[in-house]
Amino acid sequence: MAPYTTNGTIRQQDFEARNIARSAIARSLAQEATHTTILVTLLISQLVTSTALIAPIDDLWNRLQNNPDLRLLMNTTDANVDAFTQFSGWVNGARFALACAQKRRLTRALQARLSQQCFGNCVRPSSRYHLTV
Repeated sequence: MAPYTTNGTIRQQDFEARNIARSAIARSLAQEATHTTILVTLLISQLVTSTALIAPIDDLWNRLQNNPDLRLLMNTTDANVDAFTQFSGWVNGARFALACAQKRRLTRALQARLSQQCFGNCVRPSSRYHLTV
């Protein structure tokens, strides 16, 4: 194996740069996951004690994703991925898994409120209607 790559760079330096980028991306993803978990926890605690109507889970998730601190962490991760595009699949998969887990957590925590909100206004008739043939 030659010490140089086909584009003229030193192979060992490429390996080191990729390893540094991989660890930086892993740190950024971990920070994103931690911050997202904290935001979801805060959101759940606010919504469980509130009497206001709850927006659909996807709307809550989109609002949560627009948090300025979380957006800053995501931009840092994206900047590292821009330099090493081979890690984009990994980042997208990690973000998708995080979104699924946190949306599931939101759904479980707010399930009673959401079902009450959707079906609580239904009024049952006091008498049954019988069909005659």
